[in-house]
Amino acid sequence: MIPMPNRITAVEPRGAHLLHLRFRDGAEFDLDFLPLLRRETGGSLTDPLLSPEEFQKVRLDYGTLVFSTGYDICPDVLRLWCERGRPLSREETDAYFRDALTRAEAA
Repeated sequence: MIPMPNRITAVEPRGAHLLHLRFRDGAEFDLDFLPLLRRETGGSLTDPLLSPEEFQKVRLDYGTLVFSTGYDICPDVLRLWCERGRPLSREETDAYFRDALTRAEAA
Protein backbone atom coordinates (compact mmCIF):
# COMPACT_ATOMS: atom_id res chain seq x y z
CA MET A 1 0.00 0.00 0.00
CA ILE A 2 1.26 3.50 -0.86
CA PRO A 3 1.50 5.75 2.20
CA MET A 4 -0.75 8.78 1.75
CA PRO A 5 0.49 11.20 4.41
CA ASN A 6 -0.46 14.46 2.73
CA ARG A 7 -3.15 16.58 4.27
CA ILE A 8 -3.80 20.23 3.62
CA THR A 9 -3.97 22.42 6.71
CA ALA A 10 -4.71 25.77 5.05
CA VAL A 11 -5.99 27.03 1.73
CA GLU A 12 -6.07 30.64 0.60
CA PRO A 13 -7.27 31.98 -2.75
CA ARG A 14 -4.60 34.25 -4.22
CA GLY A 15 -6.04 34.99 -7.63
CA ALA A 16 -8.84 34.06 -9.98
CA HIS A 17 -7.83 30.36 -10.01
CA LEU A 18 -4.67 30.39 -7.90
CA LEU A 19 -4.62 28.77 -4.48
CA HIS A 20 -1.97 28.90 -1.78
CA LEU A 21 -1.83 25.48 -0.09
CA ARG A 22 -0.13 24.55 3.17
CA PHE A 23 0.42 20.87 3.88
CA ARG A 24 0.64 19.15 7.26
CA ASP A 25 4.45 18.89 7.00
CA GLY A 26 4.68 22.69 6.62
CA ALA A 27 5.37 22.75 2.87
CA GLU A 28 3.60 25.59 1.07
CA PHE A 29 2.85 25.99 -2.62
CA ASP A 30 0.90 28.19 -5.00
CA LEU A 31 -0.97 26.22 -7.65
CA ASP A 32 -2.84 27.58 -10.65
CA PHE A 33 -5.94 25.48 -11.28
CA LEU A 34 -7.01 27.13 -14.53
CA PRO A 35 -5.22 24.59 -16.79
CA LEU A 36 -7.04 21.79 -14.96
CA LEU A 37 -10.42 23.50 -15.24
CA ARG A 38 -9.94 24.17 -18.94
CA ARG A 39 -9.08 20.50 -19.46
CA GLU A 40 -12.04 19.20 -17.43
CA THR A 41 -14.77 21.10 -19.30
CA GLY A 42 -18.27 19.83 -19.81
CA GLY A 43 -19.03 18.77 -16.27
CA SER A 44 -21.40 20.15 -13.70
CA LEU A 45 -18.69 19.82 -11.03
CA THR A 46 -15.97 21.75 -12.85
CA ASP A 47 -17.62 24.15 -15.32
CA PRO A 48 -19.00 26.48 -12.61
CA LEU A 49 -15.48 26.72 -11.14
CA LEU A 50 -14.31 28.64 -14.20
CA SER A 51 -16.02 31.58 -12.50
CA PRO A 52 -13.44 33.06 -10.10
CA GLU A 53 -16.19 33.86 -7.59
CA GLU A 54 -17.34 30.23 -7.53
CA PHE A 55 -13.78 28.85 -7.51
CA GLN A 56 -12.84 30.94 -4.49
CA LYS A 57 -15.57 29.31 -2.37
CA VAL A 58 -13.13 26.43 -1.82
CA ARG A 59 -12.92 24.94 1.67
CA LEU A 60 -11.13 22.19 3.53
CA ASP A 61 -12.85 19.01 4.67
CA TYR A 62 -10.55 16.80 6.77
CA GLY A 63 -7.47 17.96 4.84
CA THR A 64 -9.04 17.68 1.40
CA LEU A 65 -9.97 20.57 -0.90
CA VAL A 66 -13.69 20.69 -1.59
CA PHE A 67 -15.30 23.16 -3.94
CA SER A 68 -18.85 24.52 -3.78
CA THR A 69 -19.94 22.17 -6.56
CA GLY A 70 -18.83 19.10 -4.60
CA TYR A 71 -15.69 18.65 -6.70
CA ASP A 72 -12.78 17.51 -4.55
CA ILE A 73 -9.17 16.60 -5.17
CA CYS A 74 -7.12 14.08 -3.19
CA PRO A 75 -4.40 15.86 -1.18
CA ASP A 76 -1.82 13.32 -2.36
CA VAL A 77 -2.60 14.23 -5.95
CA LEU A 78 -2.39 17.92 -5.06
CA ARG A 79 1.01 17.42 -3.44
CA LEU A 80 2.29 15.72 -6.58
CA TRP A 81 0.96 18.54 -8.74
CA CYS A 82 2.46 21.16 -6.43
CA GLU A 83 5.86 19.48 -6.53
CA ARG A 84 5.67 19.32 -10.33
CA GLY A 85 4.52 22.96 -10.54
CA ARG A 86 1.28 22.31 -12.42
CA PRO A 87 -1.83 20.14 -12.49
CA LEU A 88 -0.75 17.02 -14.36
CA SER A 89 -3.01 15.26 -16.82
CA ARG A 90 -5.00 12.27 -15.63
CA GLU A 91 -2.62 10.00 -17.55
CA GLU A 92 0.48 11.53 -15.95
CA THR A 93 -1.06 11.39 -12.49
CA ASP A 94 -2.20 7.77 -12.91
CA ALA A 95 1.22 6.75 -14.22
CA TYR A 96 2.96 8.33 -11.22
CA PHE A 97 0.80 6.50 -8.67
CA ARG A 98 0.89 3.23 -10.63
CA ASP A 99 4.71 3.41 -10.62
CA ALA A 100 4.73 4.30 -6.91
CA LEU A 101 2.53 1.29 -6.15
CA THR A 102 4.81 -0.98 -8.17
CA ARG A 103 7.87 0.33 -6.29
CA ALA A 104 6.13 -0.10 -2.93
CA GLU A 105 5.11 -3.69 -3.73
CA ALA A 106 8.66 -4.53 -4.83
CA ALA A 107 10.19 -3.20 -1.62
